Amino acid sequence: MRLGSRPADAVDRVSVDVDAARAAARSKRADSATRRTGRRFGRTGVARQRKARSLPRGRPALSRAGDFGDYLSKSRVTVQFDARLYVRGTATLIASWEEYAKGAVDASLQRLPGVAVAVFPNEPERSVYNNALLERRLPGRERKGVVEAMEAVYANAGVERFAAWVHESDPGMQRDLERRGYTLDASTRAMGIWLDDIDPRPPQVDLAPPNWSDHLRIAGVPSDFLAAADPTAYHVLLARLDGVAVATTMAFDLDGDCGIYNVGTLERARRRGLASALTAIQLHDARARGCETASLQATPMAERLYATAGFRDLGRFLEYVPPLDRNTLRHEAPGCDTDATCPRPSPSGASSRSSSMRYRARPRLPGDARPRCRRARRCARGRSSIL
Repeated sequence: MRLGSRPADAVDRVSVDVDAARAAARSKRADSATRRTGRRFGRTGVARQRKARSLPRGRPALSRAGDFGDYLSKSRVTVQFDARLYVRGTATLIASWEEYAKGAVDASLQRLPGVAVAVFPNEPERSVYNNALLERRLPGRERKGVVEAMEAVYANAGVERFAAWVHESDPGMQRDLERRGYTLDASTRAMGIWLDDIDPRPPQVDLAPPNWSDHLRIAGVPSDFLAAADPTAYHVLLARLDGVAVATTMAFDLDGDCGIYNVGTLERARRRGLASALTAIQLHDARARGCETASLQATPMAERLYATAGFRDLGRFLEYVPPLDRNTLRHEAPGCDTDATCPRPSPSGASSRSSSMRYRARPRLPGDARPRCRRARRCARGRSSIL
């Protein structure tokens, strides 16, 4: 088998007919009602029961988690799921978190049975990387223990706000988290590509010399972000406009898979194809380094861009946050003469197109986020915090 080829059984096609699912749900309700009617009204109920049973029976397993369940189209959605791409991509994602932890104070990645937990107890990384990736389709008897182990890790580290990543094909874990009070906060789409499928001609773009400081600047994070990181562990690309670096992307390799993260463009340079060009160049460079596949997690605004580039849809990661009442932030800074309450923080507006490095629109504890109202901000002056 040649390098990069895929066995036929590596691809699992899943087709979900949404209209049939809705009809099946109506049939189930009608069937139940006619059984009750048949007992009360005799032959009329029997006729209704026969009519109800003529409708499609059975119900496909649909994952509806919060507001993101409506992403399915109204007719038919066909998802091509490449299991090998998914496994390689998730392994690279977890390994990238582990590499980030080497550059942050007291950070770590803990690989537990059924879950990988990234722990970043200190800012500025605390607002970005406290994520846990839960294994797909664990048996019901194991899910509770896995979630409790994840919660214990964060509790021991003093981290009260984190995101539990669940694949959309795992409704059992979604239900278990929702029963524990978790709520759906965001989602990203896992995507992957075999590098023998890419366009053989790399795009032409004005590249700047790799520079870690410029990469952080364009990504919209502080200059001391991952201060102890080894830049040589990553493959950073920068695109210039009028001689100034305005777009960036970063790659991280693991066992023949190239993870592409932190794809971002400054607002004044958007809609020029710079991010697409940098992503394509990363793919060509990865193939030259001997990689067979590439993977990423796309934000909703970038899904179409990556699909056009040949990336395959591997399903959404649903990001659940724990049951903490953070709809308001109460600021009690030293010397404050008022009890100021600010609304939940809004998204930072970062232009990043991948989920690896983006400040999340999650409410945070006092001290974890800067107050939005001016009065509370003056009271809390001096605290090191970032939105």
